[in-house]
Amino acid sequence: MTNFSLNTMCKWLCNLTLVALLPCAAAQATATQFKSPLQVLVEQLSNVKNNPTITPIDGAWSLQGAEYANCAEVYNFTADSHLRITSANEVTTAQYEFSRKLTRISQGNAGEAPAGEEITVNLPLPMLRFIITHDNNEPDCLGSKIDQRGQSDTWLVKLSDGDRMMQWCVNENDCRVSLKRLLP
Repeated sequence: MTNFSLNTMCKWLCNLTLVALLPCAAAQATATQFKSPLQVLVEQLSNVKNNPTITPIDGAWSLQGAEYANCAEVYNFTADSHLRITSANEVTTAQYEFSRKLTRISQGNAGEAPAGEEITVNLPLPMLRFIITHDNNEPDCLGSKIDQRGQSDTWLVKLSDGDRMMQWCVNENDCRVSLKRLLP
């Protein structure tokens, strides 16, 4: 069996039909470009948005804590993987992924798949990853005025009280953020 490089394969496919010309040209361009971890995350989250799935976190959630007693910070998760966060005058949007599995590229360590192969790992708790795509740069509930575009967060998620409470955790025993469901 002959191994084709991506460029060779695209040239071959592009010669078959004119319709394939644009996707192949795009593939050739991106095949030679370096992608930062941020670009890879945005692409992964964009792929999720094209396949909407209802998750247990879909709906509106209010951040809990004494500092939010007089001002609500609300997280609204939608089935198409969009997240809208409102906090006082600040409005932030993001793309998110909610999954029980983590896919990563093997480094070829002992006991792992060969370097470069994808590995899928089952997680003890569902994982929430999001990346901020827009921030209106207005003050939030804490008076902070920081442009968060491009920032990403990854948390393990614990749901409780009939999925009416959500905690964001760094591991199974260390939860740092609590939210209460407002709307289903």
